[in-house]
Amino acid sequence: MKTDTKQPAHIDALRRVMADEGIDLWYDGGSDPHLGEYIPDHWQTRKWLSGFTGSAGTLVITQTFAGLWTDSRYFIQAEKELAGSSITLFRSGNPGIPSVEEFIIKNLPPKSVIGFNGTCLPAAKVQSWHKLFSEKEYVYNGDRDLVGRIWEYRPSLPKYPAFRYMMDYAGEGSPQKIDRIRKYLLDNHAEAILLTLLDEIAWVLNVRGRDVEYNPLVVSYLWLDRQRIIWFIEPKKIPEELEAELRAEGVTFKNYNDIRKMLPELCSGQHVLIDAGRTSSYHERLIRESAHKVIEGVSPATLFKSVKNLVEQNGIRSAHIRDGAAMVRWMAWLHQTVKYERYTEITVADQLQKFRAEQPLFKGLSFSTIAGYGEHGAIVHYSAKEETASFIKAKGILLVDSGGQYLDGTTDITRTIALSNPTPVQKKHFTWVLKGMINLSRAVFPEGTTGANLDILARKYLWQEGLNYGHGTGHGVGCFLNVHEGPQRISLKSDVPLKAGMLMSNEPGIYFEGKYGIRIENLILCRESSKKGFLEFETVTLCPIDISMIESKYLTPEERQWLNAYHAQVREKLSPFLTEKEQQWLREHTREIS
Repeated sequence: MKTDTKQPAHIDALRRVMADEGIDLWYDGGSDPHLGEYIPDHWQTRKWLSGFTGSAGTLVITQTFAGLWTDSRYFIQAEKELAGSSITLFRSGNPGIPSVEEFIIKNLPPKSVIGFNGTCLPAAKVQSWHKLFSEKEYVYNGDRDLVGRIWEYRPSLPKYPAFRYMMDYAGEGSPQKIDRIRKYLLDNHAEAILLTLLDEIAWVLNVRGRDVEYNPLVVSYLWLDRQRIIWFIEPKKIPEELEAELRAEGVTFKNYNDIRKMLPELCSGQHVLIDAGRTSSYHERLIRESAHKVIEGVSPATLFKSVKNLVEQNGIRSAHIRDGAAMVRWMAWLHQTVKYERYTEITVADQLQKFRAEQPLFKGLSFSTIAGYGEHGAIVHYSAKEETASFIKAKGILLVDSGGQYLDGTTDITRTIALSNPTPVQKKHFTWVLKGMINLSRAVFPEGTTGANLDILARKYLWQEGLNYGHGTGHGVGCFLNVHEGPQRISLKSDVPLKAGMLMSNEPGIYFEGKYGIRIENLILCRESSKKGFLEFETVTLCPIDISMIESKYLTPEERQWLNAYHAQVREKLSPFLTEKEQQWLREHTREIS
């Protein structure tokens, strides 16, 4: 079997093509035409060029320079993966580190040509460049996939069949969702929209698939206007029964690649809504050149999808009960076997997947399990490899961030587990993180509150000790969809008002490079409070929090009460799904603290 050469040769080949095309700088933001977080192999150009496998990062290449920018979640990982290469690592957010744009302004001469694959870069990014780089008079060339011209053994597009997502789980029919979107467009003086995000399309049509690892999605585009619903998808991916159902709902079908030639015709004479953050630069340009008028706004599919209906909410609760039972079985297994067996980070993650796979409605993991033992726990998005995975011993701390995809819900949970008696310092750090998680869980706040308004609740106690974490406190979560979804977040930068029905994570943490990491994560469902005009959170994750890691003297009476009540709920909800031995373990590890 033929294999690719190493990354330096890939970059050299790209530089030759850049020279032929008159491109001075190549920009690769690591995305695909659907601007997803998890990228099918066909579009993994940044990885192919650099060797960096993280989900967030920007690669910049000139004839004499190559640099990769990534955030704090991937500093340690990127350092290891780029070791020995000619690529310079830029740790975004660190003092003195320029942003990509600042670097370009300082180093790229005026009137230079910036090249990029316009189908894989958000329109909002290029719009921001026009403002930031206005004095430089740069020329933008986003019409060519230069990497595609040199990638000899490029993987093909995924070809898995789509399937119908049943009303028992969706809670709302596709025709009703489309009616809501059309009304939203009308209310915003628009007539049409092109949906490119795969989770939006899956939600609107009530379909799912297997085209993207960990996400039940189908590679496709969806065009909606007042009369037409056109699904651009490879015909072989549509089973006959699904096609018949969708045609009965007014959907017509075109080949996936037909979007390029048909989009100008579809836009002609129409008022088209564009969400610049969720539409590629290439597609935005086609729309602007062809539409009668462009309306800029937020995709209604994203807004509607983020608010779970009652059927989805009940499914989410049920999925978390089964997921919690799998977690308890795994934790009991871990505490028992770690004393006698030699397991690695990979094997303990595999065992957790086996327990999940035993649960009804399980369809796979929602992301690659992060099992970080000791110093690996300090790598926020650590990925264990066979050659570097640590052996788990009956001492130290193990951080495990994991989740499952079930037909009725998506889960995401992090637990930090002591495998022996933790040190006083470790207990203090754990308790500060726990206090922040509890503080956010107990929040009651007025309607219209944003994630930025709430983020400090989780960071407060760490800040008081001069500590912080570099990631957001919470992200939106889909319902048998992406484990990371928008627009809602709990983050210092989030300006989206939270609404009842939104599902989010609550995951403060603290990380000490070379030592250990601590993170506690539950999913929380926003709901109406008993106080009129106010909202609160319901914790849907059900799993013990390691009480051996808690220094109770740092907890207030209200925090202890919350934790004891939470553990009582965990026992009540999970015990019916556990053996007597597992129930005994659960009772011991959820006993009241005082």
